[in-house]
Amino acid sequence: MGFGDGWGSNSGRGAAGRQMKGRCAPGGVGSGTEFLAAQYLSERGYTIRRRNYAARGGEIDIIAEKDGVVAFVEVRFRQSTRFGTPAETVTLAKRRRITRTALNFMAENRAALEGRAFRFDVISMSMEDGRLVFEHFRNAFEAWT
Repeated sequence: MGFGDGWGSNSGRGAAGRQMKGRCAPGGVGSGTEFLAAQYLSERGYTIRRRNYAARGGEIDIIAEKDGVVAFVEVRFRQSTRFGTPAETVTLAKRRRITRTALNFMAENRAALEGRAFRFDVISMSMEDGRLVFEHFRNAFEAWT
């Protein structure tokens, strides 16, 4: 199956079909914000290729594509930015886990991904004056191993 043919499902199951263990219970804040982030990207012309991709040691919230560029997207949410923005919570350790997971994904889909560029994005979501605010950081960080 080729990359553009849907390579994987959005079923909430990770590598080897095991059930995902996330930060939140199914249907909780994490899955809700990831859904909204995927919708945000779709409305801006991205094709959502995969959600909640997991490999040993890591997870990628959203894998999206636009104009031949594959974006590995980390979604972060905070009720308030009083103690910092959601994007600031993506630590070096988290960037390393995302990088290793992305490398695993690329190895699994090598032929289908040929000719595409890659980047790491962060979607930051926070509440401001009772409304949800999105910030999309393209090329938010370099690959770390």
